[in-house]
Amino acid sequence: MVPPQFGEQSMHRIFLLTAAGLLVFAGANAQTITIRPADSAPVSAGQIAPTRIQVQMNISQRVTMDGVDEQRRVEEAVRRSLYQMAMNECTVITAVFKAGCRMASLNVNSNAQERNENLYSINGNATGTYELTAQQ
Repeated sequence: MVPPQFGEQSMHRIFLLTAAGLLVFAGANAQTITIRPADSAPVSAGQIAPTRIQVQMNISQRVTMDGVDEQRRVEEAVRRSLYQMAMNECTVITAVFKAGCRMASLNVNSNAQERNENLYSINGNATGTYELTAQQ
């Protein structure tokens, strides 16, 4: 039963305001934000989580048809070049961003595409993910 001084509409408003106040109070107390770097190590106060940069690299090498062994040798040379490019990327990143750098992941692919009967291309691509951290 609603007391005579309050109408049903007033009671409904009081109930909604009380419920909204409780939700705001409970929501503010329950919100905790934790930032962790990719390796899940905790971040100290004032420390910034590492920033990630993803870099794609592509190269292509034309080769005459000299058999499967030659194709494999050239594919290996293309992948080797991509690995060297990927390793050099931290040097570039460190110089430009003035930050620490580490390679977090690397994906390398190579394939042969026949151009005509005597010529084919070895195409290689790599995607590297690098983490930047503040230099000490």
